Amino acid sequence: MRWLPRLILALLIACGAVLLALGPRPERELPPGVVRITYWEKWSNEQADAMRRVVDDFNATVGREKGIFVEYLSILGIDRKTLASTAAGVPPDIAGLWQHQVAPFAARNAAIPLDELARAHGIDADHYKPVYWSLCTHEKSLYALPTTPGACALIYNKRAFYESADAMRAAGLDPTRPPRTIAELDRYAVALDRRLPGSDRIDRAGYLPMEPGWWVSTTPFWFGPWYGFPVSCSGRVWIRVWWTARR
Repeated sequence: MRWLPRLILALLIACGAVLLALGPRPERELPPGVVRITYWEKWSNEQADAMRRVVDDFNATVGREKGIFVEYLSILGIDRKTLASTAAGVPPDIAGLWQHQVAPFAARNAAIPLDELARAHGIDADHYKPVYWSLCTHEKSLYALPTTPGACALIYNKRAFYESADAMRAAGLDPTRPPRTIAELDRYAVALDRRLPGSDRIDRAGYLPMEPGWWVSTTPFWFGPWYGFPVSCSGRVWIRVWWTARR
């Protein structure tokens, strides 16, 4: 067993060599005067690659001209990790989050108001549609800027409505129009359900709330502000979490 200590030592040396070769690297050295901006983003796979190309293009053009270098990192669970890093005092400068996280981050003092910075660069509400600008504000202060906003609509099949017209009329519904309230949405869905003859298997579902599953929270928006929200759009935003740029 004399060889065992030598084997253990050899393995430790090998592990150390691998760590030196493949382990963490120090931050990229930048020329004097260049500001480093750390940017965390929620995107993954093809979307992460697309954003990386955008960042690389910025660094090679506008960033080089103005002395700014953006350090980009794709992060899973970005909302939780951004809050945790903020609490620890080492947050990113910018984080790509969702619109419903603007108010929680602002209320927890985890995001910096952008009003003065926006005014200094001539950015105001006139640059955006009102619904998207309002998504980025909390208690009349600006905390984010929109990046990829979108509109979510309730789409209905007129042919299916025509085929289920009798069931709809029997339920007191109008087959010539879509539902106008959430209660009507439920009743329309029941009338549109169709099962295979002699079976309990569904041939056609009147409404699939979890398809695709990302936009369930927008359902109230389709039926007006009396359901809790005055807007009808959603989107992603950039939040300036903290200013930790290093020169």
